[in-house]
Amino acid sequence: MDLLYYHRCLFKGCVYLLFLILTIHHSASKVIEDFSPMEPQSILVVPDLHDAIHIGLFTTVGKRLVERGHNVSILSHKNLLNDDLNRNFNIISYESTTNVSSCTTDRISLTEGSNDCALVKLINIAWYWYKHSDQDAYLNECSSILGNDKLIKNLIRSQFNKVLCDVSSPCCSILARYINVTFVNFASKGALGTRHFRWYYVPNVLSVVPEFMSGFTNRMDRWQRTQNVLFYLHSVIVYDFWMFGAYDRLKHNHNILTNEKAFDIIGKADLLLLNTDLTVEFPRPYMQNVIFVGGISGRNSSKLDKDLELFLQSSGQNSVIVASIHSKFSSTKPENLQLLWKVLTSVPQKVVWVDNGDVPKMVTANENVTVIHVNKLNDVLGHDSVKVFVNHGNIDLAYMSIYHAVPSVVIPLFADEYEVAVRLEAKEIAQILHIQRLTRNALENALDQALHNATLKEQVIWWSEVQQDFHDILLPPIDRAVFWIEHVMKFSGEYLRSAAFQLNTLQYFLLDVLLFVLICVFLFIYIIRKFCLLCCCNKRTFSKDKNNKVKQQ
Repeated sequence: MDLLYYHRCLFKGCVYLLFLILTIHHSASKVIEDFSPMEPQSILVVPDLHDAIHIGLFTTVGKRLVERGHNVSILSHKNLLNDDLNRNFNIISYESTTNVSSCTTDRISLTEGSNDCALVKLINIAWYWYKHSDQDAYLNECSSILGNDKLIKNLIRSQFNKVLCDVSSPCCSILARYINVTFVNFASKGALGTRHFRWYYVPNVLSVVPEFMSGFTNRMDRWQRTQNVLFYLHSVIVYDFWMFGAYDRLKHNHNILTNEKAFDIIGKADLLLLNTDLTVEFPRPYMQNVIFVGGISGRNSSKLDKDLELFLQSSGQNSVIVASIHSKFSSTKPENLQLLWKVLTSVPQKVVWVDNGDVPKMVTANENVTVIHVNKLNDVLGHDSVKVFVNHGNIDLAYMSIYHAVPSVVIPLFADEYEVAVRLEAKEIAQILHIQRLTRNALENALDQALHNATLKEQVIWWSEVQQDFHDILLPPIDRAVFWIEHVMKFSGEYLRSAAFQLNTLQYFLLDVLLFVLICVFLFIYIIRKFCLLCCCNKRTFSKDKNNKVKQQ
């Protein structure tokens, strides 16, 4: 009887505890859903005007802001507009004078040697910026915007409360400053080396923070640290002097903000939102106005179409490989795409090819291959039958693979994709294949490793759990981004800014203190030397006088 009573009490206790947990979880979810409501504001979103891949990230944030009651407008040239943007936002469009495809080709040629030695990469990038700093596609696009008087007057008349910018180009920051609206910068491609952090005076510890395009992890030997310093100096020259110098000349040409430097303007942002977190990025120092919002692209899967569900289930024990490759994949070597397609169609697994806007002619649906729109990618990756994800290293794709715990085979094309790939490989959740050395044997081995290597699967599951733990403790990344945007609209971001913005270069690097210490040391040595010389002279004079007296006696 006592035992039965004990079990009943235990059962009731468990029921009460479960009810308490569910109540707390429901309350927490409600708090997350309804955090600090505010008056509707007018927000201008300016995505990367030459990168359609990352515009989806701004669309997601914009939709969440609209759900919160804000009036969101998107500034874009007509080449980037689509039905989704037209349906959900107020569109402010203009005619672009820049060829977007040529910009993409320039980026490919610029970063083609991602796996070459450090010296080659430094010379290639430096030579490109030296020759083209005033003809860069981003710069020309910026000139189209700043020189459009009708557009500028329209933006001023709209009286926006905040501008959300992509930090890839200083143009949006200059535009926001020109129309006298405070702004938030968004690093949609994640943390690219140290350059974004220099602009916000975040400490860059070069012994553990790899520079952009170095290909290093946060564990470097002495020679790698030496190269990393060279990469850092190269980054300072290319971006802080040549790139910003080109934008300063552009401002002068349009007679805009001539008394302010582009470097100082971009640092006036209330926040820097980073599309990364510690599941991808290496640990490093950060400032309070630098906010992690990585993982926006990863979310729970929705129900799939019946035909697609049947196709995935038909794979049986062979599982499914998902391939999402940049539309410009064949721009480096046309045979690369043919090689990838031959390997994927020769394996026993089912293949899902993702349409990123331009499906190659050779890619055709058949019994073992199906083609889906990129909007369905997240839902497909969440299916149990998907075991490998072949992609080009876009950071949003990386977060989808981590969220759904799917090992990756990464073939990076652009420099930022190579940086993401290095980090995924360092965390043992992906295999990297260099596009310049892509062979059938390398591709087949990488797929085999991703399918059968238990370590890869265990690691990606572990990192997926780490990411989920971040989301449970903090707000989900999309809500975190919206929370901070609204927060600085309420209270401004001035109190988050480091006092380093008020210091000049000598003061920031303590060169004035070093100079003062050196002067003090010099004076101390000088005084001691004089004192010693004086003592020695007096002693010598005393000895000489004493000897003279002895001789006289």
